[in-house]
Amino acid sequence: MELCKRSKIALGIASLLEVAFPLLIALLYMLVFFLMPVMMAFNHRSEGAVFMFFFIGMMIFFFVMMFFSIFQIIMKILYLIIVIRDKQSTDLIRILFVLGTFYVPYITMPLYYVLFFLREDTEGEGTQKVEDTVSPAQF
Repeated sequence: MELCKRSKIALGIASLLEVAFPLLIALLYMLVFFLMPVMMAFNHRSEGAVFMFFFIGMMIFFFVMMFFSIFQIIMKILYLIIVIRDKQSTDLIRILFVLGTFYVPYITMPLYYVLFFLREDTEGEGTQKVEDTVSPAQF
């Protein structure tokens, strides 16, 4: 499927976000839980402030995860459209990528982007035309 350069870059960033976001959220979640005892140890007078910090953090976390769930559904639909409309690859490859988009999207989406979109961008860069090369008979 032909996409313009901007669309390919946006799709690449979205695919990277699809993989990196759950890891970043997990790290942030662990950081909050490991900081809770430290905050409680240093803040003896106002336990309500620690609770409010935790409550506000969880509310932000809840809304960010709701956004990410919608983002994941949009990415799956987008990749399904792209894979199904791709007529350059074989039917087996297309079926495997469609199934992979449902079952292992964290691996399939970036893999499809690297194999099919980045390869299209770098195909013409390092190659020369046959007419431009000098044959040994010309020396």
